[in-house]
Parts: sequence; structure tokens; C-alpha cells
Amino acid sequence: MSALQPAGPGDRPETAVLAPVPPPPDRPGPVLLVAGAVALVVVLLAGVAIGVVIGRHSTPTAVPVAAPPGPVSYSTDTVRDACALVDTAPLIRWASAPRRAPTHEEVREPTGQGYDTLDCRVYYGHSISAGSPTNTADLWIRVETTDGTTVDDLAARKVVDARLLGESELADLTSGESTGIGTHSYWRHAADKYGPSIDDEYLFDVLDGNLSVLVVLSRTGPPESRVGRTEFDAVARSQVQRILDNLRRK
Repeated sequence: MSALQPAGPGDRPETAVLAPVPPPPDRPGPVLLVAGAVALVVVLLAGVAIGVVIGRHSTPTAVPVAAPPGPVSYSTDTVRDACALVDTAPLIRWASAPRRAPTHEEVREPTGQGYDTLDCRVYYGHSISAGSPTNTADLWIRVETTDGTTVDDLAARKVVDARLLGESELADLTSGESTGIGTHSYWRHAADKYGPSIDDEYLFDVLDGNLSVLVVLSRTGPPESRVGRTEFDAVARSQVQRILDNLRRK
């Protein structure tokens, strides 16, 4: 049919069929919202309870702990010359050259019958001028392997030094405990107060593990060149540390 022809009685215009619009969804009422919130809380609490139960009955993971270091140990087996353990350089500050050859001794006892001993003595000296006091500087070290009874020797030495401190009229004597090196350490400083020169003796005794190290510094010089305890202590400590480092078992 042409668009210009009128519609006949049998002709009806085509009508578009539209799909019905669905009604809006029902919104939950206040009762449903409260019920849902309660259910959520119950679920969360149940999860926490399950976690606590599992945590109580589960085996905790072991945390590795490093083993504590073993006791330090020293050996004198490879030492053929005890004087190779010392550093003579500090002596040059007090006396310029060796005045006699050093002496050394190494004693090794059969296993189970005693303890090893190393001994070294070094002698330095020089005369400032004709008729003036001679500067001398001596170093003595004694190293002994031990079973730990050297602690008793240190205690006995302290008693003797305390008595000398009260009785001596010829020397200033001071002594005390030391820290920062070895498991036990002790120092003693004696200084002669009379004569044209000052005579100093500084003793430093250290026990560490199975080793006892004794260092004795002796110096003679004019009063104006007197050495203080701090300087003696630094030299003695360096000697002991050098010996410990060389004899410690790797």
C-alpha cells in the first residue's frame, strides 16, 4: 500500500509492543538489616574462636638459637723463641738501643705432667752524656699454660702488694684490678723516690682461658723523663694482646 493511499477498512496500523517495566525491587526492612548484621558478627566471632583454638593446639615454630662460643684456648706448641712474641719498638722511646742480647727459654712438660712455660728478657739502654744517669728499659715476659689455678696466684700477689704498700719507705707503690683484656687482669706500679734517677717497675698480669701472661717493664732514667702509669699500661697491654693473638687456637 502506498503511503498516499488512505487506509482501508481492513488495514490497521501496526502497534509497537513494549515490554512491561519491572516494578522496583523491594527494599529490606529494618528487621532484615539488623538480622544480617547480627549474623555477620556471629561469623566473625566464630572465626576468632577457631583461630584461638588452633593457635593453642598448634606446635610453635622453633627459632634457631646460635650455640654459645666455646671456651677460649691457647697453645705454645709452635713457639721456638719466646722473644719472637714481643714487640721491642716501645722500648726505644725510653732507651735507644739494646745494651745486651735478649735471653729466652721455652719449657715444655710431658702431657699430663705439667704446663708449658715461655720466658723472654729484653734489655735496652743508653747514656745521655758522660757522668749523667743511664737510661735503661727492660722487658720481661713469662707465659704459662694453666688449668685456671693462676687466679689463686693473682689473689696471693694482691695480698703481698697490699702489705708492701703499707710497709715500703723507698717506693711509691700502687696496684689494682684491670679490665678490657682477659678474664682476670691485675697491674702494679712501683717507683723509687730517691737517688739521682727514677726507677720504675710496672707489672701487668693477665689470665685468659688456659693461659697466663705476665709482663714486667723496668725503666731507669732522670726525674725529668719520668714515665707515667698510663704509658706503662698501654705498652704492657699491647704486649699481652700481641701474645694472646699469636697463641690463640684458630
